[in-house]
Formats: sequence, C-alpha cells, structure tokens
Amino acid sequence: MIIILPFSSNVTTYLDKIVNWYSTSYFLCPNCKSTTQRHGRYLRSCYDFNESTVIPIYRRYCPNCKISFSFIPSFIKPYARFLNSYRLKLFKRHELESTSIKKTPFFSSPKGNFISPDTFRRWLKKLKSIVSTVNTFITSKLFELAPALSLPKDLSDLAFLFHCANVFQKLAYRLLPNYSIDAFGIFDLLNLQLTKDLWL
Repeated sequence: MIIILPFSSNVTTYLDKIVNWYSTSYFLCPNCKSTTQRHGRYLRSCYDFNESTVIPIYRRYCPNCKISFSFIPSFIKPYARFLNSYRLKLFKRHELESTSIKKTPFFSSPKGNFISPDTFRRWLKKLKSIVSTVNTFITSKLFELAPALSLPKDLSDLAFLFHCANVFQKLAYRLLPNYSIDAFGIFDLLNLQLTKDLWL
C-alpha cells in the first residue's frame, strides 16, 4: 500500500529529513489502527532536468493486517522516476510556448535527463484525459479557500490548469499549514489529494 508523504519538491530536503522522520515517526495502520513496525527500505532513482538522485523509500508493516506500506514523497508520483516538477515544466513548455511534442523533451539541455517524445506523448495523453476532473477538483478547492475568487474563462483546459495551479499554490498553505506557501508544486498537491486512478 502506498502512503504519500508531504515533502517539498526539494530532493535534498527529503534526503536530509527522511531518516530522522522514519526513525522517530509513530505510524498507525490506516486500515485497523494498529501500531506498525519498521519494514526496511528500497532505493529509487529519480530524475530532474540535469540531476539524477537515488532516494530511499521507507516501508512499515502492519502485523495485524499483514500489509506493508511504502512512503512515497509527494514530489514524485508512485512508480515514477521523473520528478513532478520536471513533468510540469514539460507540459507548460508544450502548451504555453507551443513547443512541438518532438522538441519539448529536449529543451533543457542536450546532456540533461530527458524522456523520449513517445513517453512525453503518453504523459500528455494521460493529462488531457483527466484535465477536466483535475480542473473541477482545483476549482472547488480554490473556492473553498477564496470564495470570491475570479477565474479566467477564455483559456484552454490545460492553460486553465496551469493558471489555477499558480493560484492554488499560493493558497495551499491553508491546506498544509506546517509548510511554507511555495513548498509544493501543483502535482505534489494533487499527489496528496487525488485518488490513485487520477495519478498522472
């Protein structure tokens, strides 16, 4: 079972804090509320534009339910290797700057970490398939946080998502009061809020 941990999109911060968090945290099973046990870790490579980092993913185990839990930091989606911030930059590059699907993955650096155009096309197709649901979710959250908020009506679905993402990020500290206003990107927040069938 996957548990999303709210960590800011800075991998260095995660590496600095995760060992202490794991050694001192007290975690109850979300199913039966029993005390869980430490259950080791595994390593995952994760990629940004010009960096590759190996991060530990820690686990706990519920002896009552016989289920293990993997704690995934919110800056990367479950089972993924590229950071959420990487995905968001590519989507914005393609949509807001009208960069072609073939050119978008290569804009950062000729020597950087990049995906194939086919992979980007698959990511984009997934995003477009859920953008209406995501926009509904973000809009409802925005109106909860700022009922008098005015949102633009003449944008494409993806451009509207990116606009709302910027506004949502500024207001999101109300949802996560123990973190700074700009600690989380929009996909990090969606990781924390959406059901797994909507993960990008």
